[in-house]
Amino acid sequence: MSEKIRFSVVCVCLILSFAVMPSGAAYAKRELRGKIYMVGEKDEDIPSKNTTIRIEESDDSDVSTDTAAFRLFIKDHYKTDETVTLKVEKPGYQIWQPVAGKVRIPANLENYHEKVRLDKLGSHRFMTNQAFAMLIENAARESTKTVSKSDEKPDLSRYLKEWAVKYGFGIDDVKTEMDKWAADIEKRQDNLYELGLAAFYRKNFKEADEKFIDMANLPVDWAQTQYNLADTYFAMEDWAKAAECYKNVLKVYPNYKKAIERLKLIREKR
Repeated sequence: MSEKIRFSVVCVCLILSFAVMPSGAAYAKRELRGKIYMVGEKDEDIPSKNTTIRIEESDDSDVSTDTAAFRLFIKDHYKTDETVTLKVEKPGYQIWQPVAGKVRIPANLENYHEKVRLDKLGSHRFMTNQAFAMLIENAARESTKTVSKSDEKPDLSRYLKEWAVKYGFGIDDVKTEMDKWAADIEKRQDNLYELGLAAFYRKNFKEADEKFIDMANLPVDWAQTQYNLADTYFAMEDWAKAAECYKNVLKVYPNYKKAIERLKLIREKR
């Protein structure tokens, strides 16, 4: 084979190899990036280096650098807006924000940075309305799975105890604060969903069912409830939950301008 022909064959092979090679974007790793901080006495952020952080569902993990940065691999089967749970291994600390370590996978991972804030066990910061709502949501979902008879009642005690131990509280302290949380919701009477959660916490399961059924049968009230809840999450800078609630509003009122504007703002922040 002449040099000219050999050179032509090599060129053709190279061209074909590049033609079938997937683009870099297609093979780019999907990573959740961010930084881990400890909350100081004056609410300041203190970088938490050499801290192991992992995704509970997939067990992918990383150790934060000297600048507190981390990168967590996101497997392909996790889609945009799905929720994953972050866990940290740091004695005496738990994740304060995001609440319960729950993170929704953003559409644009490359431009997204998650700020993970840790607080000391027993800190009052863990006892928030949002945290209690998420606790009862999870307890309601999980406990009803184990109920096998129609007259059997869900058992919340195990979930309350687990939460208390995880965040460094006594069970009586947790019940005292959750009683206040439920009483405040019952006093306001302005959110069917929260009223349902409070009723579930009080073990008034029939009333809880009625509240959730009312939400399903009264879309206008439900939309208003969703908008109120969305505004609450927006104020807390919980963009994922706020976006979900605003989208629920648009299912009833597709042209509701305020919800559309808020969703646009959330996309910019995320």
